[in-house]
Formats: sequence, C-alpha cells, structure tokens
Amino acid sequence: MLLPETTRQEISAAHAAFAAAVATGTWIWPYLALGVVWWPAFPAAIGAGVVGWARARSAIGDLTTLSEAALDLHGRLLAVALGFADEASAGPLTTAEGERITAILRKGR
Repeated sequence: MLLPETTRQEISAAHAAFAAAVATGTWIWPYLALGVVWWPAFPAAIGAGVVGWARARSAIGDLTTLSEAALDLHGRLLAVALGFADEASAGPLTTAEGERITAILRKGR
C-alpha cells in the first residue's frame, strides 16, 4: 500500500506473468487425459509442461528480484509507517527493524 504506483505496477505485471505461466503449465493435465485415447496429445502435454515450467521459472525470478528491490528501496518507509523508525532515519533497514516488521506483519504465524 505504501509503494509508489510505478513499483506496484511492475510487481503486478511480474505476478501476472507468473500466473500466466502457471496457467500455461496446467494445460498438461487435459492433454494427458486426452492422450489416453489419442496418442498425439502426449507430445502436446510435454510441450505445455516444458513451456509453462520455463516461463514460470523466469517469471518467478523476475518477481522475486522486483520484490527484493522494492523492499531495499522502500523498506524504510514501511518501518516509519509502522512506527519502528522515525521519519528522520535513513539508509537500509537494520536487522532488528526487519525482525520487528516481520513479527507484526506475520500476525503470530
């Protein structure tokens, strides 16, 4: 909620790319079911699985890189908003601040 719009859009786009890759990969199941009665569906199942896996692997890499960058750039803003740091503080989050943020955001999990 605190991220700038451009950062949220980039993370949302990376998430959408991952979701699309997963959707592509899930086509393996109908193709395998069809392959039981029509053998040419088996290569299509393998193709869908490989393409989905490759795209998902790439997309999740992008998503994790963007998420890490967002925390590196805007983590201090989150610490200030949660009251763990004062507005005059600068620089990357300390380990203690990170642990406090994690404790409050995980809500006891």
